[in-house]
Amino acid sequence: DANIILNTLTKGATLKRGTLISSESFVLGHSSEYPYLTNFNKNALEKIHILNPGDIIKQDEFMIKALKTKHNDPTTIGFGIHLPNLNISYTSDTSFFQGLVTEHKDADILIANNVNPYEEPIAHNLNTSDTINLISEINPKLTILQHFGESLLNKNPVYEARLVKQKTNQQVISAYDNLSIDPSSYSVSSPQKSIFSFNKS
Repeated sequence: DANIILNTLTKGATLKRGTLISSESFVLGHSSEYPYLTNFNKNALEKIHILNPGDIIKQDEFMIKALKTKHNDPTTIGFGIHLPNLNISYTSDTSFFQGLVTEHKDADILIANNVNPYEEPIAHNLNTSDTINLISEINPKLTILQHFGESLLNKNPVYEARLVKQKTNQQVISAYDNLSIDPSSYSVSSPQKSIFSFNKS
């Protein structure tokens, strides 16, 4: 989907604009995998940042940190997005490993790539049991389950989210097309403050 978004952002590469923050494999390819970013869109971007775990990019009012994963593509990264009073964490594709909890420990909102249902193993990715373990350790204010595999879709993601909520006693929802939430509702210390209206002083 990134190529479609970039093509729209640059009006069919007629404008040079935008910044891409990505893993190495998406931009340069990996092993036998070709780069998913087309040269057409690559040449239209103003900046490209290829991140490795631990790398940080800072902007005026937020910081993005690349997080560790354990996946068959070793360049895969998660993202920690840190804003005043709010931390959003995205697991990306990863299996559960020692250290995953540490990577996402500060999350107020956790976005988890939960591919398979409860206790159904899957290589290189999380199942619902893994996600339950992760949530139980970090206690986010909201977890959004997404990136469902066929097996989980057949079981119904809504029911799976209810199971996770029952097991963790935390707020959990399953993603769906056009899902929209108000992130400021899950802020650490200022729930009425929009994440886009920080005091710059």
